Amino acid sequence: MIVEYYRIDATDNDVLGAPSRLAALPYNGTLIVEMQAQQNDASNFMQVTIQLPDGSTPLDLVTIPSGATDTAINMNDKYVVAVPATSGGHILIQATETGTAVLDMRCTLMP
Repeated sequence: MIVEYYRIDATDNDVLGAPSRLAALPYNGTLIVEMQAQQNDASNFMQVTIQLPDGSTPLDLVTIPSGATDTAINMNDKYVVAVPATSGGHILIQATETGTAVLDMRCTLMP
């Protein structure tokens, strides 16, 4: 199992890009992505797009909810998605900021 945590405070076109250990997936499994924003109102929010190696997009500009816990991922408020991971592939995760927002993200690769 590989777990990586990201705190994103600006648009990031490839969260799992190098130097991430998940830039090229080391084994087959499931990638679990947990996310929570600090802001989610009409003018300040984060949106996430996930593109799999086959080109499919299970998430496309999904606005991530904010939670009661600041600077952490709250169990009751987080947004969670699980996608298949193929050895050697790259899963593109794009975080797009509108206004001023911060996104906490934890990615876990399960065998």
